[in-house]
Amino acid sequence: METLERSEKKRKPRVGIDIDIEKLDEQLQRHLDKVSMLMQKDSRHGDDKKSKIRVSTVKENWEIDPIKLLLKSKFARGTFGSVHRGVYDGIDVAGNACMQERVHYN
Repeated sequence: METLERSEKKRKPRVGIDIDIEKLDEQLQRHLDKVSMLMQKDSRHGDDKKSKIRVSTVKENWEIDPIKLLLKSKFARGTFGSVHRGVYDGIDVAGNACMQERVHYN
C-alpha cells in the first residue's frame, strides 16, 4: 500500500518521487540548444559526409482526439492503473487508464 505525505508548503498530497516537469523541460531545452550549436559548428567546417539532423525545439501538443480512440480489452494492471489494447485513428495502440486517487483529509 502506498504512503501519502503532506507537503507543508503546498498542502497537497504527494506520492513517491516528485518530478519537476518544468525543470526537465529546461534541461531538455539546454541539451537541444547544445546539440544544435554543435551541428551548426560541424556544418561550418564543411563536414558534408555526415547526414544532417534537424532538431525541432517547437513545443508540440501531446493531446489526442478522444473521438478517434477506441479502448478494447485490458491486458495489464499496475499500481497506478491498467493498460488496454486499443485503436487510435486506425493504428493499434496501448492505452493507459490511470486510477483516480482518493485522498481523504482529516
